[in-house]
Amino acid sequence: MKIGFFGDSWTYHWDTPSYISNSSLQQYKTSREGYSIKDRHEHHEYVTPEGAIFLYGALLSQTGHEAKCYGYPGNCLVETVNDLLTVKEEFDCYVVMVSNMFRTEEDFANLPANVTSDLKSFITYIESEQLRQIWRINRFAEENKKDVFLVGGHCPLSPLIAQQLHRNVHILYEDYLKEVLIEREPEYDGYFAEQSPNYFRLSTEVPFSWKGFESWDQKIIAKIIHDIEQVTPITPGQKTPLLFKLVYPDGGHPNGSTSIALVEKLQYLLENLKK
Repeated sequence: MKIGFFGDSWTYHWDTPSYISNSSLQQYKTSREGYSIKDRHEHHEYVTPEGAIFLYGALLSQTGHEAKCYGYPGNCLVETVNDLLTVKEEFDCYVVMVSNMFRTEEDFANLPANVTSDLKSFITYIESEQLRQIWRINRFAEENKKDVFLVGGHCPLSPLIAQQLHRNVHILYEDYLKEVLIEREPEYDGYFAEQSPNYFRLSTEVPFSWKGFESWDQKIIAKIIHDIEQVTPITPGQKTPLLFKLVYPDGGHPNGSTSIALVEKLQYLLENLKK
């Protein structure tokens, strides 16, 4: 089966040894500085960013599949969906790594004032905007009669999503890191039960020095910091978070063993779709 991966930097593995020389692995590590997602679309070339390897592709090749990656570091969810809808290459199915809706100072500056003045309104807005993009994926899956697998990666999926999916759109992980941790260590099932989704968990690029945040409800800023610290310790003296082990040593992307968990689950779902 030919599988297309779309998303941000989470579509790649970044703790990559520079000495990889095996020719079968080199094809997943090829890079060209400054090469953009637009270039890849226009020339149908498969080129990974500098310093990364498409580990999912290498692993899936061992199970009889061919996988290619159109992920682009820094993509927000809108950009990822745009890439999915405009890519010329066809696949038998697709994997979409969901990232945050808002990743730059410009993104934050364009948020409506009524949204940033209240935490509840802010969360509602995030969830509704995420759902808007999932509807676009629904239409894509319906029109092309293709299966799409969603992964709540850089940003977890909203609990609202499950009830809004087309029959060809499937949730691989609502919350990738959290679910892998619980699969491996069931004693942590319930540890996160009282928490709302950590939509900004890996948003270490949030421009906290931006002056515009001064007019925001400070509960929103506290929520963003809380979410980040579920994986990345940024407050002096903070203990290493439970989820950090899933992104160690890179600190911001799934490590090799975490990536294996995704491939195993994807393989299981693909086999069950055939039945």
